[in-house]
Amino acid sequence: MAKGARGVNLRQRLAQESGTIRKDWGGRIPVALVYPNTYYVAMSSLGFQTIYKMFNEQPDVVCERAFLPDTDYRIEWPRNRSRPDMEIVGLESGRPLKDYAVVAFSVSYELDYFHILQLLRMSGIPIFARDRDESHPIIIAGGACIIDNPEPIAPFLDIAVVGEGEALLPPFIDELRAHGSDDRESLLRACAMHPGLYVPAFYDVDYLSDGRFAAIRPNSRHPDPENALPIVKQRVRNVNAFETTSVILTQDTEFGSSYLIEVARGCARGCRFCLASYGFMPQRERTLESVVEQARNGLKHRDKIGLMGASVSDYHAIDELVTEIRRMGGKVSLASMRADSISPAILTALIGGGARTITFAPEGGSQRMRDVINKNLTEDQILDCVDLVGKHGGQAIKLYFMIGLPGEETADVEAIAKLALDSKARLGKYVPGAEVQGSITPHVPKSHTPFQWAEQYPLQVIEERARYLAKTLRQKGLVFKIDSPRWLRVQGVLSRGDRRMAEVIARVEDVNYNQWTRALTDTGLTEEFYTRARPLDELFPWSHIEEGVSNRALEKQWQKATSEDPGYGKPIQRSGVRPMITLQQV
Repeated sequence: MAKGARGVNLRQRLAQESGTIRKDWGGRIPVALVYPNTYYVAMSSLGFQTIYKMFNEQPDVVCERAFLPDTDYRIEWPRNRSRPDMEIVGLESGRPLKDYAVVAFSVSYELDYFHILQLLRMSGIPIFARDRDESHPIIIAGGACIIDNPEPIAPFLDIAVVGEGEALLPPFIDELRAHGSDDRESLLRACAMHPGLYVPAFYDVDYLSDGRFAAIRPNSRHPDPENALPIVKQRVRNVNAFETTSVILTQDTEFGSSYLIEVARGCARGCRFCLASYGFMPQRERTLESVVEQARNGLKHRDKIGLMGASVSDYHAIDELVTEIRRMGGKVSLASMRADSISPAILTALIGGGARTITFAPEGGSQRMRDVINKNLTEDQILDCVDLVGKHGGQAIKLYFMIGLPGEETADVEAIAKLALDSKARLGKYVPGAEVQGSITPHVPKSHTPFQWAEQYPLQVIEERARYLAKTLRQKGLVFKIDSPRWLRVQGVLSRGDRRMAEVIARVEDVNYNQWTRALTDTGLTEEFYTRARPLDELFPWSHIEEGVSNRALEKQWQKATSEDPGYGKPIQRSGVRPMITLQQV
C-alpha cells in the first residue's frame, strides 16, 4: 500500500461490523491474528474467523485482528509525522503488532508469503526467526499452505501449525500459559513435544550436489530427537463437536450478505490435483439437525445462508437442507457444486432465492483430461446440468477450468473453448441472451497429492494456451477471466519449494515479477528446478510432513493418471468439431 492511502479509519471499519470481540488487555495474553491479505479477502475466510473465536473463548487470552493495508484501511497518524512508514496495528485496539505476545498468521495462498514479510517489516519485527529474541512476539502460522508444505517459509516461523486449529490451538495455548512468550526457548521446546506443532529451528536440512533435497533431521535443540519425525498432521474426528460459522458480519467482504456455515470438511471425490481431497481426508460431514439449527440462528443476522465446504452439493442431505432453509424464509448459496450432484431442489432454492448465476467446475474441457484428473464427470452430465439450470430459469452459468494439467495436448485446450460454446448454446435454448462466465487457471502441482510428481508446464506454453482461449472466448455472451500464468508459475515454485526459498522471498521487498526473477538469480536458484517433473524415487522437502495418505497410495494414483486409460475404462469419444480458431493461429 502506498504511504498516505486514504480510506476508512479503524473506528469506521469496526462500526461497520457486528460480532466483534473486544477485551481489555489487563492480565491477558495478547494474540494478533493476521491474515496476510486485505480485510476484504480475510473476512471472507471462515477458517480465519473460527480461529479468532477460538482464541477469544479463552478467558485469559485477548485476540485481535490485523491485515495487509489497502486503500480502504489506513492508520490515523500522529500529526507530527507527515510521511510515516506504514505501521500495522490490531484492528480492535489499534496497538502495534510488536506489542503482542504472539503474532499468528493464517495462510491459505502461497503468494501471500510475500505479504507476511511485508507485514513483519512494517511492524519492526525481524523476519527470520533466528534474529528474534525475548523482546519480540512468537511468530506462528497455520492454514492450508502450512499443512501442505511449510518449508518455503519455515525460517521465518517460530512454530508451524500442521493440522486443524481445533486440534492444535488448545495445546499451544496451554504451553503459552505455562511458559509465557518471554522465555522463548522454553516455550518452543514444550510446543515441539506436541504432534503437529512443528518448530523449524529444531531441524536441519541437507541437499545433494545437484540441488535436490536430501534429508531433514532434528538437531541438538530438539527435546526429543528420537520421536521428532515425522510431523503428523492433527485433525479432529467429530466436526459436530463444534460449530464453524460466521463470527463477525460485515458488508465489506465477498460474502457480506451471507451467514456462513461449514457443512463438511474434506472431499471424498479424489480429484488427483486437489489438496482438499488428499490433505483433508477423511471427509467429515455435520448432521442435518446441527446445520439446520445453525442456519436458524444465522437467519437472525442475515437473510442468506452460505453453505461452505469442498463439494457442498455432495452433502448427504443437501436437498432436505436447502428446502428447510427456504421454508424458514432464507435464501441459500453454495460455495462449491458438481454438475453431477446439482439437483432440482438445489436449483429451486438458489434461483428461487434470487441467484442469477449457477457455478460448477468441469476443470477439464475434454473427457481425456477429466479422466486424467479423476473428475468422474462426462460431457453429457455437464450439458444435462446446463439444461437443468435453463429449465429452472437460471440466467447464466459460471465454469471453472484448468490448463496445463499433466499430459494436456492442443486438442484438450480446444475442448475447453468448445465446451464453453456448447454450454452457451444449450442454455440459450431456455434463456434468450444467456451468458456463460468462467475462470481459467493454470494448474499448480501440489504436494501430498498424486500430481506432486508432475511437471508444471513452461511459461511460454501456458501463455500460448491462455492467449488462444482469450481470443476464442472473446464472443458475445462469454465472459472469461484467465489467471496470470506468470504468477501461477511463481505459486508453483513456492508450492513445492524448500527452505532455500526463504532467502528468495526475503529479497522481494516490493512484490513484482522482476524482483522475483532477480531474487532467484541472486540466490542461484531457478523456476525450472522447482517446476520440473519429479522422479518417483526423489525425496521431497515436505516428506517429513505426514498427511495421512501414504506416498505409495499417491504413487498409484499418479501412475493411473499417466496411463493410457486413466479413468473410466472407456474409449475417448471425440466429436471432431473444432472451434473456429486453433492454437496454431494465435
